[in-house]
Amino acid sequence: MPTLRERAFYTFAGFMFERPNKGQSADALADMLERAGESTLKRIAEAPETAASERLIAHVVGIERWSLSRMRVAQGAPLLEDEYDGYRPDHTVAQPELIALFDAVRRESVALVRSLSPEELAVTVPHNAYGPLTLRGWIGYIRGHASAETLTLR
Repeated sequence: MPTLRERAFYTFAGFMFERPNKGQSADALADMLERAGESTLKRIAEAPETAASERLIAHVVGIERWSLSRMRVAQGAPLLEDEYDGYRPDHTVAQPELIALFDAVRRESVALVRSLSPEELAVTVPHNAYGPLTLRGWIGYIRGHASAETLTLR
């Protein structure tokens, strides 16, 4: 049985990630993710080249890679009960390469979303903090995460 804290996170996830995407087609979700990615890419490309910027961009890339791993479960990939750390680029990767990695992983996310059937969009895959999310919820999560995190880049 989920704890009170877990139930609060699950409720938050429902409002933030699931509800806005309810009933959306794969193409509509992919278009939304693509537009959000363009905005995020612009922000990170304009960010000063600092250690803090590199850490943040690497974090965003790692979360999106980890999320893709979770989303592929709907298409038959095994569920790896892991953390995002293994998906995060190494600390030696420079900011220009991190920007290119974000662009590549977001394109990969958009392509995956475009390939999803309505049944796959409804598959539930666990998130470590937010509990069970449908793929629609995961799409909302990666859009929101990258957008929110990169707002702090200065």
